[in-house]
Amino acid sequence: MLSRLPEEIQLEIFMKLPANSILICRCVCKFWYSLLCNPKFVNNHLIQTIQTRKPRFILSRTHLWLSKNPIVYSIDYASVLSSLSLSISTSLSLSISVVYDDCDFDGALRLDYPFEYKKIRSFNVLGSCNGLICLSIADGCGNPLDNSICIWNPTTREYKEISLPQYPLVEEEYSYQIRYGFGHDSEIDDYKVVRISGSENSPDCFSMKVYTLGLDSWNCIDNPSSYSFLPFTNTCGLLFHGALHWIGKASSKVIVAFKISSERLLDVPLPEVIMVPPENGEELDIHVGVLGDCLCLAVLVRDIRSDVWVMQEYGVRESWTKQFTITQDQLSIRWDMYKFKPIWSFENGEILINTHTDLILYDKVSGRVRKVYFPDTALRGNLDILPKNIESYVVSLVPLKSGTYVEKIFLHT
Repeated sequence: MLSRLPEEIQLEIFMKLPANSILICRCVCKFWYSLLCNPKFVNNHLIQTIQTRKPRFILSRTHLWLSKNPIVYSIDYASVLSSLSLSISTSLSLSISVVYDDCDFDGALRLDYPFEYKKIRSFNVLGSCNGLICLSIADGCGNPLDNSICIWNPTTREYKEISLPQYPLVEEEYSYQIRYGFGHDSEIDDYKVVRISGSENSPDCFSMKVYTLGLDSWNCIDNPSSYSFLPFTNTCGLLFHGALHWIGKASSKVIVAFKISSERLLDVPLPEVIMVPPENGEELDIHVGVLGDCLCLAVLVRDIRSDVWVMQEYGVRESWTKQFTITQDQLSIRWDMYKFKPIWSFENGEILINTHTDLILYDKVSGRVRKVYFPDTALRGNLDILPKNIESYVVSLVPLKSGTYVEKIFLHT
């Protein structure tokens, strides 16, 4: 029996198992529970999973008329990659049979998520790190300040609700912007949620607070009044290189970075060419992302093209290199003018991009653009479910020590 093997051999065997199998093994006996809950084992298993560079993708879909709660899926890397190799037609490269209500679609698992039993109209991923997902859930009643925030491990189903700090009174709530970020503090081995709030009409009123999971409390950061944040840019901080990144302004447009461990703000320069005013009155929208192992920028000239730049050496302006350009003419769809975010670079060289209204695949070698197609519910006669957002995450056993778990509502096949 496995239990008669030396402990180090058992650990070596367990390290080869997927997370879901380990969760089952934890229930076998007290010794295995202790062995597999050990922080060192959990961390080593996480490192091994990250090194495979084969994450899962969490996709939320919302009903067009907001008559029902959003539905959330987890798509595994292998299913997406194998689907990408299928040549279905010139315009479709990934065919996912979408379902209505309780059914799953091919290659995906429907997830029960925190507070799903409540009346929910908005599900937003604010960031993911080490298998933990920070998400915002709103009731959809039109109040942008009335959200629930929690940290959730979709693998273990554990979640931790975060009590929000008090909001200042504002006369014009529609102009009140809230930006979030989520990441790991490697110095104290803890997780932090960053919240930047204030009115776009009064940049001097911005405030920054940081929630630390282990302390279960918020603390204020010195007023970042020297920075402002641009409307319609990413409201969720991009985690890279131990920092969260937003597009903002200091003396000029920059990437505003917040170092999670030191809790300091700093500037990451944009490419020089982006700083030059666009010709012919063209409007630029800039969004930050990650491509491969590098920080990247998606620079949109509205209704014309999107240029994707990569920072080959972090923090060095001269290392910015334009990787590719996608023009409006290459697409059979009209992308959202405010969003164009690279999600993942696959082994076959194709890049998954979220345009908010659609998901597309771009092949840098051939220049081919293909739509990630979700067949509509044609049998019901209307388009009543639309994709909302997609983010990558890794499967992990990282605990939250909250003692609260998502109820299992649906039966999955």
